[in-house]
Amino acid sequence: MAKKTLYCLILAALLVACIEEPREPDNRQFIVSVGQNVANLLDFQMVVAQASGGGTVNLADYLGRVILIQFTTWDCDMSYAKMEYIEREIWEEHKNNPNFKLLGIARRGENTPERVDDLIKRTGVTYPIAIDPMQEFFMRFAERDGGATRDILIDSDGYIVKLTRFFNREAGNPEFFEMVDLIDKLLAAKNESE
Repeated sequence: MAKKTLYCLILAALLVACIEEPREPDNRQFIVSVGQNVANLLDFQMVVAQASGGGTVNLADYLGRVILIQFTTWDCDMSYAKMEYIEREIWEEHKNNPNFKLLGIARRGENTPERVDDLIKRTGVTYPIAIDPMQEFFMRFAERDGGATRDILIDSDGYIVKLTRFFNREAGNPEFFEMVDLIDKLLAAKNESE
């Protein structure tokens, strides 16, 4: 009897170990995922802020390059902090690399051209910032009500290789620095293949 009880306990323990714990849903509100080809989503004309040089941009024109899309907004301290890091850790390092394109995108209606120009002046960033006032481009990648502080890293073949969300200086920003390392690796591989 003791052997049978012990056998049942072992079997029950094995069954419990095999049951996968429920995973928390991705609450980051992306509607795209790593590994997805998004080349078709990039074809969208946006106005570039005057403080970034003005004109228009269409990210589809940059397919074949490593592309970093940085969503931001004029009224978010977390976005400001992240923009400073992007300027220093990514843009200053790769702005002259022809295989790299970085575009900040201010989304939502309150991001008027004047407010976006003010955002650029306050943060001191020199990378280009475009304006997506109706969130049409944003909603190709995230839910309408999703927060603005997020990045999408796309390889030269149009595949998402990294999605980031939020930013906290005190937390050490492991997700952000993983993205920085990944950009370095993607560009090194792209430069070697040419």
